[in-house]
Amino acid sequence: MAGNGPPQYPVLLTYRYSCDNQVLRMMRERTLGNSVTQLYKKLMEQHSEAWTQRILQYLTACEQFTQSFLVQPAVFAEPPLLPALPKPKWLLAVDARDVLGRLDKVKAKITSVFGCVLKMDSTKKVTKKRASAASGTSAWCTNVGNEHSQVLVSVLTAAEGHSLDPMAAGLMKHYQEASPKGMYVDIDCCSQHGQTRVKAMVSEWDELEVRLDIWHFMQRFAAGVTTEAHRLYGAACLSMCVFQWDSEDVAAFAVQRRVSWRQRRLATSQKRGSVLALTGGSWHCTAGGGPGGGGDHQIDWVTD
Repeated sequence: MAGNGPPQYPVLLTYRYSCDNQVLRMMRERTLGNSVTQLYKKLMEQHSEAWTQRILQYLTACEQFTQSFLVQPAVFAEPPLLPALPKPKWLLAVDARDVLGRLDKVKAKITSVFGCVLKMDSTKKVTKKRASAASGTSAWCTNVGNEHSQVLVSVLTAAEGHSLDPMAAGLMKHYQEASPKGMYVDIDCCSQHGQTRVKAMVSEWDELEVRLDIWHFMQRFAAGVTTEAHRLYGAACLSMCVFQWDSEDVAAFAVQRRVSWRQRRLATSQKRGSVLALTGGSWHCTAGGGPGGGGDHQIDWVTD
């Protein structure tokens, strides 16, 4: 320890062993393929190489002494065996102790960035993965994130948007000074009478604007124009009559794509070819239609 400054001790001590700080830093980056078992294999490889080099140095020095003794050969001790490394389970325990030692810094780093734009969404994918006694106890998982791809809070509920007031109260209490400017949601984004349900939950944030997420807007808009009851159904049908792919260009483009697939040794089928043949077709096919383009009778059918 160096006075009141940061600790300078190079290892973390445990009951039986000690772990170098460099190994602790290697365990902090957890990505795909970078597990504790993989780290254990790397450490074993490095220790084996270092042990082999030291054994070679020892045997080389012994050989020089052996050649100098002419009457009676010198006797040397056997080189030490490679000490066993701690198992991956011990590495996990050391990593947990390291996290506990800097827990305050980790909390400060997580809560230091809040963001100005929030997004609240509910999903069933998380609840479906719950097993054993917790299986079936909840149906929805509601997550609140920011524009920095950080998840601020996650709660499990029995229904979508149900009992979220405690979650909103906790967010407003935790981030009183960092008031966000906007929130994107998938439900309860607008109301004809008064403020919305989401706006009522976060009433302490006066400047917060609640809007529908663009992805959910696109899904709802696409679902609306495919039904006859929608006011844009006629315009969508008229657009399909005016803008059509030229049949000869599409057929030639499909043949060319199938030939390129065979050259790349990709397995093709009639169904897959019919779907993927139009991928990138806007660069190679002509969009026909209009007066005299073959779609006049379809336009007449739509307008009638």
